[in-house]
Amino acid sequence: MHASQLFATGTVPGPGDGMLTGRFPCYRIYACADGYLSVGALEPKFWREFVEVIGVPELAGSGLVDGDEGRRAITAVEAVLRTRTRAQWEQALAGHDVCVEPVLDVGETFEHPQVRSRGMRLDAGEGRPTAQTGFPIRLMGTPAAYRRAAPGYGEHTDEVLAEAALTLKSFRHCARQG
Repeated sequence: MHASQLFATGTVPGPGDGMLTGRFPCYRIYACADGYLSVGALEPKFWREFVEVIGVPELAGSGLVDGDEGRRAITAVEAVLRTRTRAQWEQALAGHDVCVEPVLDVGETFEHPQVRSRGMRLDAGEGRPTAQTGFPIRLMGTPAAYRRAAPGYGEHTDEVLAEAALTLKSFRHCARQG
């Protein structure tokens, strides 16, 4: 989207300038008492329900406005969201069709039910000394194959050097010669 904007207008989009980077009240990240919520309510029905649930229904028509009116709407929404914690807002918004999600830190991300259900966290075991990220691309009929853990430091040095017709002694000699 950013590249399309650049190609169409010749201007480099800056932070907060684009439809999906915070220009409009309905699509941005808002601070709450202890964290952040991401709001992605581009469709008016989602924005309308969101502002009704948080208690500012007078902003129902302000989702896609910018300029001074947009800044006023953003300020009003953020003032309300700062009155509660992220968890309290999650609870208040649960079950409503509002397109709002918490902004998670990395630790929280890998505990999220969606991330877990997609297998994006592979716990230690089965040859893995530590937890790892799963492969994000899913192809039918060709699932990602996970092999044993990566080799330890120097574990395959002799094999690699042998393939190159070198020994560790000759390799070190060449390295010293520069």
